[in-house]
Amino acid sequence: TGGGDLTADRTITVPKATQTDVATGTDDAKALTSFSIAAALGAKAPYTAVVRTDVAQSLTAAQRILAKQNIGAGPTGVQSTSASMTLDGSAAGKLIFTGTAGIVITLPTVAQIGTDQFVAVLNNATSAISVAPQGASNIFTAAYGGVSLTVPAGALLIFQNDGTNWVTSSPASTLSPAFTGNPTAPTQAAADNSTKLATTAFVATAIGATNQSLAVNGYKKLPGGLIIQWIRVSFSSTSDANLTWPIAFPNSVFSLASGILTDGDPSQSTIYSLKLDNLTTSGVIARVRQVSNGGAVIASTGATVMITAIGY
Repeated sequence: TGGGDLTADRTITVPKATQTDVATGTDDAKALTSFSIAAALGAKAPYTAVVRTDVAQSLTAAQRILAKQNIGAGPTGVQSTSASMTLDGSAAGKLIFTGTAGIVITLPTVAQIGTDQFVAVLNNATSAISVAPQGASNIFTAAYGGVSLTVPAGALLIFQNDGTNWVTSSPASTLSPAFTGNPTAPTQAAADNSTKLATTAFVATAIGATNQSLAVNGYKKLPGGLIIQWIRVSFSSTSDANLTWPIAFPNSVFSLASGILTDGDPSQSTIYSLKLDNLTTSGVIARVRQVSNGGAVIASTGATVMITAIGY
């Protein structure tokens, strides 16, 4: 308000925004004053700490250990031994390698190696070795705390000190597993024959429906390559039967077991004889003959032959 032209000094009065107006920010017809701005800012929570990115930050020992593990800090050198040995500060950051079972590798003292340093130990022997600390230090894992730790054959452990004790990044549960619940693992290829873990899916493939046929003439493939096959055939003529295995044996046939099934002869006056000939990995020839009442030998037309073959 005030009116008039602006050729001379004038006093113009406008509505003043309150603290509430500033906080809500919905009225654009009122003027801001230094008082209303200060009041609005004063209602906000003040900064209580500043994170600096231009200077080094102080971490705890545990944080420093975790940081090294997160960035994958690895050994800076390799030292091999075939006998028990006591390490000193020169072992900091090194991989200690041995192929000799039963030896004891003694870790440096914290004073020798420095806080947050690590030593890696690889046991390439056929059985366990031991790792021990010096002085009053102990070795800790997720499930173990003591003065000595057994390292099984093939294990790689990283020992890191926290300023007082040694901590291994491989918990004891990985050295001697005792799983609970329903742990999972990758399913290996069906033909895998190694020390890898076998899942239930691997076992089902190895011995399940994909490796068998439970028909009258069928087969079963067993882990390791052994194959069991069976044939059942009725003779309806006097000719020999050229029988073919349900699947060909890849290598050889070890053994045959056979028998003859008839409809029965109450007088028990008929004798049946079975001859197997020309055995191959693909099949066999079966010949059945019978003798009735001590008479002549004739070809049989009423016998069922059952043959089991084992091979690989």
